[in-house]
Amino acid sequence: MAYQDISVIASFQDESLLRNQNASGLDVLVQLKENNLTYALFDKSQKKILCLESFSTQHRKVNHLCNYLFQQKLSQIPINQIRIAFTSPYSTLVPESLYQSNKISTFLSFNFSTLPQNATALSDKLTHLHSYNIYAVPSEMYEISHLFKNVSTYHFATPLLESVFGEQGHPVRATVSDMGPLLIARLLNLNDT
Repeated sequence: MAYQDISVIASFQDESLLRNQNASGLDVLVQLKENNLTYALFDKSQKKILCLESFSTQHRKVNHLCNYLFQQKLSQIPINQIRIAFTSPYSTLVPESLYQSNKISTFLSFNFSTLPQNATALSDKLTHLHSYNIYAVPSEMYEISHLFKNVSTYHFATPLLESVFGEQGHPVRATVSDMGPLLIARLLNLNDT
């Protein structure tokens, strides 16, 4: 499969990624948009992000980017868990007392008169807010999560809402998109590759 249409937006690696084979495996944190993918490799034993890269494509969709990531970039790296954060503007909060899993699309229609064709409606429980973050993503994007083992999925805003309004955790979190890959790489002291 050809990957000439993929552009690298940013790429940073910690020196320890090259030296250490991480036999225990790494966590892969992925943020997906329709034509953009950003991922980080996290080593729990070191409590450190070892790699941060961002890619985009103009002609193909996100499944092409995921194939590139897992076949070209991560094929030789042992992986413990994959966490996929979907970026979607179609989201709304629903109180736990009103939530019904079979009415997710109806809740979205309150705020959005039209949703993308072939969208999959999903929800994340926000424990500390006693509510659900309901969102829609293109079905093609959601189906990617079924290709791998040990995958958890969520809307990109869910961890932020849980952190800000939760009783534990970091007081503030930001996504790579919000901060920009270059800034976050500098904060994490990652080397340019």
